[in-house]
Amino acid sequence: MTWQDRLKEAVWTAPDGTRFPLKYKTISETAELRTTVYNFPSREGTFVQALNSVGRRFPLRVFFRGPEYDLAATAFLNALRSPQPGRLELPLTDSAVVLPVGPVRRQDDLASGANFAAIDLEWVETLNLADLALPEDAAAVVQGLDEDTSAAVIAFIEALRFPSVLEQVGARELFETVVPASLSDLRSALPPEARLEFDAAQTALLLNSGDLTDDPATIAGQLSALLATVVDATPAAYRAALNAIYSTGYETAQEYQTLDTVAITTLQRMAADLATREYEFRGDAIDAADSLLAALADWAAWREAQQSALGLVDEGGEYQAVLNLVVATAALIVRESFGLPQERIIVVPGAVTPLVLCARLYGQADAVLDFFIRTNSLVGDDLLLIPAGREIVYYV
Repeated sequence: MTWQDRLKEAVWTAPDGTRFPLKYKTISETAELRTTVYNFPSREGTFVQALNSVGRRFPLRVFFRGPEYDLAATAFLNALRSPQPGRLELPLTDSAVVLPVGPVRRQDDLASGANFAAIDLEWVETLNLADLALPEDAAAVVQGLDEDTSAAVIAFIEALRFPSVLEQVGARELFETVVPASLSDLRSALPPEARLEFDAAQTALLLNSGDLTDDPATIAGQLSALLATVVDATPAAYRAALNAIYSTGYETAQEYQTLDTVAITTLQRMAADLATREYEFRGDAIDAADSLLAALADWAAWREAQQSALGLVDEGGEYQAVLNLVVATAALIVRESFGLPQERIIVVPGAVTPLVLCARLYGQADAVLDFFIRTNSLVGDDLLLIPAGREIVYYV
């Protein structure tokens, strides 16, 4: 038996059981393996810890042809809108339970009368969220934040038992420098009234920084209170703050722990902030979850590198607490995103007015026309007539 004999039909089965045979040119599949690499300063060689793998990704361009291609393509797109996963079967790989992610782009070749449509999309293999232990809502995430912070505070207290006055001074000076420097982007994004509250909390924190070595638990609490004044900051602003922490130089293990505590507190605040906001579109929510998980990966990589260089032994308490919080938050955001409108993209086959196209896509025009114009940045002549070949975004 040759590989040709083992080929299977490419089919996507929608959540309602409808089977859609897929016509394609090429099949692509990617799978990422999660590993952690450890290099120890006093030993040769590298230890690679295998953790797990992430869901496979299937970017595809599928085709619909024939006299009723338009009906088949439309039915396919409508089926993709379901928040429930379907099953993807491809010629040479194991079947997978999948959901589409990102924009789905449809292009109809009407000018040549070819009875043809191409749809570009990406499916990602998904877990069943019902099998995961997720927080019930954003309030549960915030409650988990309060509980998980204790592990970081305990490690902070242990690390700040300094053997010398010089190390005490070094950690305090580093703290007084890194807090205002790293959080400047978050402060700049705040409205004026919130900025005043932020400034007052930061001033109080820095005035009490002399207690860093005597009462680190109080300082950690004040740092959390300072970051709690940050609301609706962009994921990019949070990651800029974290990158500023990672780029700060230090000399001792105690100074590293001071930086790590600021980083953990910032990452925890990012999780709580993203969990408690309202998202307009599914793509915005998914982007927020992706940014949060990317921030977790950046922190873990930085932390691993610093601890390896310092010869520190990570007992895992802090890492596990932060991991639990961030993963639960990202999963909650993804779950909530299923009820949000998803971005779709079409290529206009022929010149059409915004009013007519809006009515076709949304089933109405008056109530959503301004939204349609804004989300597509229609200006000038486009307000009168959208030309053929223009990509248009709509949400369903």
